[in-house]
Amino acid sequence: MKPPSATKTRRQVRPVVAGTQSIFRALSILQAVTPDSPWVTASEVAARFGYSMPTAHRLLRALQSEGFLTFGRTVHEYRPGPEILRLSGIIIDHDDLIPRAYSSLARLRDLTGESAVLHWRLGNSRSSVQEMVSPHAVHVAMGIGRRYPLTRGAAGKALLSAARPEDVENVLADPAVVSPRAGSGRFRAELESARTLGYARSRGETIAGAASVAGAVDWVCRGVAAISITGPEARFGPSRQLAAGHALLKELDRLRAS
Repeated sequence: MKPPSATKTRRQVRPVVAGTQSIFRALSILQAVTPDSPWVTASEVAARFGYSMPTAHRLLRALQSEGFLTFGRTVHEYRPGPEILRLSGIIIDHDDLIPRAYSSLARLRDLTGESAVLHWRLGNSRSSVQEMVSPHAVHVAMGIGRRYPLTRGAAGKALLSAARPEDVENVLADPAVVSPRAGSGRFRAELESARTLGYARSRGETIAGAASVAGAVDWVCRGVAAISITGPEARFGPSRQLAAGHALLKELDRLRAS
């Protein structure tokens, strides 16, 4: 519990940004920070979202005051702050999946020779939150924190195969979501196949020349987490995908029982 004086001071210096619209604007700024663009400036925020410079500055200062961003005074740019790390720690401690999945990803990487990744659903997209990269010189790496649409790639299919039917339809109806490569009808059939097999498959849907298999970690929270195994299509062909799929199912059972 904070001392009254500390609470009072915090309220006095907090920038005034009122209204629900401002909340969505602030969240959009946080979502604009990616592994490829790990920082933002006020001028970039204003140009990207069509805000005035005073509005961009107010939003950025509000996020900075709450610890979601930090400001580099020499370069005048904003980067992710400690509050994001704190919230991430709560998720990890609560669900316990990320530390538990570490050994599973390592086993799958060692067994298949390909990259093993834990994915987390973020709205109508997904992001890799843990990765064991293949030891081969030529390999496929998803990249921690990179976002991909749910409608592309084995991991997205695995997540949606575990989701409720109405949730799948909402994703497909969202105009902001990338359309499935082979169309919605074929995509629904692929989800049904994933439910039957226990894992989904893809070829070159998010990364050119890559093949992947992925299964949902559906006992944590329905349609929220999935594990994938991904490699270059030239090496990770149909027979190796089949073997990897079976290994993945065994590892998901092991993880469920742990």
